[in-house]
Amino acid sequence: MGAILLGLFVFARISGLLMALPMFNTQGVPKYVLVLSAVGLTVVLAPLVPMIDLPSSFGMLIVSIGSEVMLGVMMGTVVSVLFGAISLGTEVMAQQAGLGMAAVFNPMIKISSGALGTLATFMAGMVFLSGGVHLYCLKLLGESFAILPAGVLYNPLNAGPVLLHSVSESIALGAQLAGPVLGLVWCTNLFVGVLVRLAPRMNIYFSVGTILTSVAALVLFALSMPVFLEIHADKVQEAAGWITGLLHTLGGSSG
Repeated sequence: MGAILLGLFVFARISGLLMALPMFNTQGVPKYVLVLSAVGLTVVLAPLVPMIDLPSSFGMLIVSIGSEVMLGVMMGTVVSVLFGAISLGTEVMAQQAGLGMAAVFNPMIKISSGALGTLATFMAGMVFLSGGVHLYCLKLLGESFAILPAGVLYNPLNAGPVLLHSVSESIALGAQLAGPVLGLVWCTNLFVGVLVRLAPRMNIYFSVGTILTSVAALVLFALSMPVFLEIHADKVQEAAGWITGLLHTLGGSSG
C-alpha cells in the first residue's frame, strides 16, 4: 500500500510540472502525451524515491496529493512565466509597428495573439526543446524528492518571492527584447514627422509612414531574431535553476 501511495505522490508532482512546463501545455499537444509521459517518468522515479509514512486519514491523503500537484505546477510556472517574455516582447513590437491589426486567435495558448507573437513562440519553443531545458527541468524534478520528500506538507505562500521574481524578470526581458524595434519605430516616426512638417498638405503619415514603419520593424525583427532567441534561451535556462531555490524555500517551511 505504501508503494502505491508513493507512486501516486510522484505521479501527482510530475503531472503538475508537465502541465505548467512550456511546450507541454500547448493546445497542439495531445492529452495522452502528457499522461503517458507522467506515467513513464513515475515508473522510472518512484523506485528511487524514499518510502513515506501513510497519511493518517483520507482527508490528509487528498491534501497531500493536492500539494504535490501544486508543487509541480509552481516548479513549471517559474520557467513558463519567463518563457512568456518573448511573446510579451514581440506583442509590444507588433503594436508599435502597426501590426496589431493582424492579431488572430492563437490556438497554441488559447488567446488572441499577433502573427509575430505566434511565430516567436513557436521558434522559442523549438529552441527550448532542442536546448534540452525540459530535460534539465526533469532532472531538477528528480532532485526535488530529496529536497522536499513526497507527501510532505508545506506552506505554498513561501513560494511567492520566487514566483514574483520570475514575473519581474519576464517583464524586464520582454522590454529588453522589444527595445531595438521600439527604438527603430521611434526614429521612423520622427523621420515621418519631419516630412509631415515639410509637406503638410501631403498625407505622408498614412500613405508612407505606416508602411515604412511596418517594413522597417519587420526587417529588424528578422535580422535580430537569432539574437532574441539566444538571449531568451539563456534566461529560460537561468530560470530553470531557480526551481532549486524554490524547493529549498518550501523545504524550509515544511519542517
